[in-house]
Amino acid sequence: MEDNGSKKNSFTEDSAFMFVPFAKFLPLINEIGNFFNEIIELVEAAEHNKRTCEILKNRVRVAQLAVRDLRDKRKDREDFFNKINYIRLQELSTIITQIKKFISEISLMKTLIKYLKEKSVEKIFKELCMEFDSCINLLSFSINVEIADELEQLKSDQDDLFKVRL
Repeated sequence: MEDNGSKKNSFTEDSAFMFVPFAKFLPLINEIGNFFNEIIELVEAAEHNKRTCEILKNRVRVAQLAVRDLRDKRKDREDFFNKINYIRLQELSTIITQIKKFISEISLMKTLIKYLKEKSVEKIFKELCMEFDSCINLLSFSINVEIADELEQLKSDQDDLFKVRL
């Protein structure tokens, strides 16, 4: 009986690393690129939290470059194109969508008010960064980010907003 259990676990692990055709990855890669372009436009139009928006844009830029590199060097990275990385890339796309939404909401006063009332800009920023970093690590992309400096930038944006509100 134990033998069947170990075979079942082995099968599950094997199926997670099953090859997935590159053609299935391409829409996700393109989607991440499109999200990045939309984020650029949002950041350029930002009225508030410009530093925070810029930090998030830079994170997405680095991820977008890593994903684009996958596309360009797919022959060298055939081992990457498996079921588990496909799911992880979907998760990255979802997190980038959340980042894009957050940027659009904190960059304009009419939508920023909700966050100011809840005092949640920093909390959501940290959560998004944590989810993003986790996903990037699982995808084995080598991206280094200085979170301490980012938090200082976030606090500067918050100070600027406080001054505007006074």
